Amino acid sequence: MILNNSGIVHCATRTRGREETAMNMQELLTYVEELTFKTSMFGYDKDEVDIQLDKICDEAEAIILAKEKEIEELKKESKTALGIAAAATGKTMEELEKDTQEDIVETEEDEQTVTLDEAEETVQETVSNEVPISAVAVADADEVQDEIETVRAQLAAAQKKVAALEAEIAAEKEKTEKAIARAEEAEKSAENNKAPETTDQAYERYMKNADLLCKQLSDLEGRQNAILDEAREQAEREREKARQDAADIIGEARKTAERLLKDAQENKENAIEEAKKIHEDSLRKVEEEKKQCDELSAQKAAMVNSLKKLTEDTARLMEKMQG
Repeated sequence: MILNNSGIVHCATRTRGREETAMNMQELLTYVEELTFKTSMFGYDKDEVDIQLDKICDEAEAIILAKEKEIEELKKESKTALGIAAAATGKTMEELEKDTQEDIVETEEDEQTVTLDEAEETVQETVSNEVPISAVAVADADEVQDEIETVRAQLAAAQKKVAALEAEIAAEKEKTEKAIARAEEAEKSAENNKAPETTDQAYERYMKNADLLCKQLSDLEGRQNAILDEAREQAEREREKARQDAADIIGEARKTAERLLKDAQENKENAIEEAKKIHEDSLRKVEEEKKQCDELSAQKAAMVNSLKKLTEDTARLMEKMQG
């Protein structure tokens, strides 16, 4: 951002596209706070407001897309691990997911509560340290900040939920690997202890095991496909919700900026009218003072003439007395 002499923030990174690192959610929140403050102090023209709002929209969308990509990758990895665990333990995917959700639901609720409390504390601290502008400007800034903090809390909660799920799956995967190792060891021990089998028996056992393995792989593939489809649908729902939340925030920010611009224009017009009134009052006072000065000058001239006439009369009287 660049602040010019009139207090207007110009988007220096907009023309450089996505080559630079995008803002994180905290930086975007700070940017909106600065935009609201400078708008209320200096005012904006409509084109400049559109540029700044486009900047906020681009950054919010970039943050959302980055979170979506991260969540999608974690979900795919966790779902694949669940499929492997299900095949090895004999549990269904639904049972494993239910067990995992029950383990993380309390942690998720606690983390969401802490996140919301921290968000509220952050907003209150920011507002208390703001330079006083006006009651309307502060209320609008608080509203935009609360909405942005809500989106940030939702994204953070989703990320923590996926991280907890990934940790749970990793632990389940480790248990599964140990169980498979024990099963292989038991099978190897049984093979060593049983009587030698004929070629036909070995072939029959091989084909039976191959058929069973193919069936298990087919079931696993079907479950994986179902999991991926569900993950895509869930990601799409979350993406739509995040986009809607971002659109709501941007809409409110746009309304706030337009309202502040209108207020600034009205204040400017009122100031001009007040200046005109003061100027007219000054001219009127000057005219009155000039009129008073002219009256005093006329009185002075009359007094001078009277004094001159009195002097002449006195001189003539003196001449008569001497004659």
